Amino acid sequence: MAYITTIRYDGTLNGEPWLIYKYPDEQFLSGTRLVVKQGQEAIIFKSRKNSEVYQSGTHVLYTNHTLDGIDETFSAEIYYVNITSKLDMNWGTQTPFQLEDPKYGLILSIRSYGKYGLRIQNSKMFVSELTGTVYQGATIDYMMIASYFSAFLTTRIKTVISKFMIQKQISFLEVTAFLDELSDQCQAVISDEFENCSF
Repeated sequence: MAYITTIRYDGTLNGEPWLIYKYPDEQFLSGTRLVVKQGQEAIIFKSRKNSEVYQSGTHVLYTNHTLDGIDETFSAEIYYVNITSKLDMNWGTQTPFQLEDPKYGLILSIRSYGKYGLRIQNSKMFVSELTGTVYQGATIDYMMIASYFSAFLTTRIKTVISKFMIQKQISFLEVTAFLDELSDQCQAVISDEFENCSF
């Protein structure tokens, strides 16, 4: 059996943005080099309760015990996480939602859309939440995160828009004059939701 002696991840072959990469091998020699590039973190799970996070740089991995004259091996799951900010995440209501215009009593079909930024702050927690869905050699992209947050974003935004128009007693004809204020309220709600996430 061949053992890996250098571990690294250079990104996707086509240069597409990536979020998590699970290294395909799990058997390593003591003394293996782990290369972590700028904008990456590596999380090594030797067991569910034994994990370490490695920042950018080159690290040498050892087993807990080394026998004289014998290269010991160890088993581990290794994940690379992209910790750079991604600022062009799109969100939007997939279908229009119904709202009664507070001034004219008309039933309106309203859609909303926008962009948000994302950066993983706790890569260890993030990977721990998702390890069951990442296969060996697999890469997870930002579409997974977009689908994860899509439902709650849509629900929160609908609520903010509805409350805003009712409280201000403005019609759909006037709403463009309040877009900055409405955007600020939406951003506050979304930021609170993201802060409450465990990662």
